[in-house]
Amino acid sequence: VDYKYIKNKEEGFKLLKDAQKSKYFSLDLETTSLDPWRGLPICASISTKIRQGRVFNFFDKRVPEDKVDWVWTKEFAQALYNLIHSGVLIYGQNLKFDLHYLDIQYFRIVLGKRLNIWKINFREVLLMSMLLDENISKALKEQAQMYTDIMYDKRILDMIESGRILELTVEERLCYSASDSDATLRVGLIAQKRLKIEEDGVLWKLF
Repeated sequence: VDYKYIKNKEEGFKLLKDAQKSKYFSLDLETTSLDPWRGLPICASISTKIRQGRVFNFFDKRVPEDKVDWVWTKEFAQALYNLIHSGVLIYGQNLKFDLHYLDIQYFRIVLGKRLNIWKINFREVLLMSMLLDENISKALKEQAQMYTDIMYDKRILDMIESGRILELTVEERLCYSASDSDATLRVGLIAQKRLKIEEDGVLWKLF
């Protein structure tokens, strides 16, 4: 797999430009809490192709050399805002939650404006999966194990579930976050293909 950290603004803007030129990309956000009014965004991951993930940090006090000031500039925030509203198809697992988090804890702070969910072209991977099988697990990790070869480390999952994501090493967080966006894209593409085939495409027409 090709999972990497975005460590400076040049790499950050290149990532956004590449995503802008692609037919689609997946977006995933890691946070400190399920409550966007109380928590903070930790890092985001974008995948423009399968087996790939690019991660950038919003903050990382544990790694002094991993500077994130450029992420909080109006220039980068505006470029990310424009990408999300560009019309390029975004795949996400519970994406509305991630967008709501970014809206409250990032765009309102840096740009002083909100995301417009009605102008964002996205597909909810969980919804597509549940159309195929209403009994499927809502957990991305289990869907990934069902449809892909992505394997998650149980120790890392246990730490995430217990709210200890900030205790992960830099490499552990990279692998976890990039795996999420990669899994989202892979499961989304597989589910979309199946929806177009099964029942002569009747289910796909719901989209």
